[in-house]
Amino acid sequence: MNPRQAAAALFVLVGTCMAQPTPHAVRASGSQDSIFNVRDFGAKGDGVSLDTLAIARAIQAAASAGGGRLLIPRGIYVVGTLELKSNITLQLEAGAVLKGSGKLQDYGLSAAFGFGRDYGLNSTGEGSHVGMLVGLNLENVAIIGSGAIDGNADVFFDFKKPHYSMDFDPKYTRQGESFMSAVRKTGDGPVDMASDRPGTMIVCVKCSNVVIRDVTLRIRLTGLFTFRMGMTSL
Repeated sequence: MNPRQAAAALFVLVGTCMAQPTPHAVRASGSQDSIFNVRDFGAKGDGVSLDTLAIARAIQAAASAGGGRLLIPRGIYVVGTLELKSNITLQLEAGAVLKGSGKLQDYGLSAAFGFGRDYGLNSTGEGSHVGMLVGLNLENVAIIGSGAIDGNADVFFDFKKPHYSMDFDPKYTRQGESFMSAVRKTGDGPVDMASDRPGTMIVCVKCSNVVIRDVTLRIRLTGLFTFRMGMTSL
């Protein structure tokens, strides 16, 4: 297993096993008697059609009803940015995949959600856009099930272009000028963005009672982060 494969496997493992919530946390997310199947709102799940608006309609319908379970059946649902709402459980059934769109224009601008570019304070990652799932000032949110969320990050990177900064003088390194020959190689990464990219896949800021359980989070080979929980209780 090469270093890239090992890194990809590690992120999938972390995404699958991270959360260990108490059973009542999922039940707290809205009325579980109310089920909203995204296909009833026009989602196709064919791996080609953009399903952002259809799934957003299902989220809004659940929110308007006071909460409920958003059911995502088997299929590949291509989406840009989806804004989460309180009291909603997002349930991905076995074989269901939320796959990030390969087009940057399908994602929301970070500034529109109140995010900036100050790392550790208000940033959601490199780039000027947010990622796939965004929650702000929410309560009782769950993402569960045997399905997967795939950031599809590789399409936003140039695997022939190394990522590095010249914040050092090579002549002062142990290898001298020859140090740069290793820096410019891309075999073990990191690689640079092709132009711009979405931010962290899942972001919850100032939220309470958030559950992420059983779902597999995929970022493939590149450095797109899986999730960020800022001022949020699990």
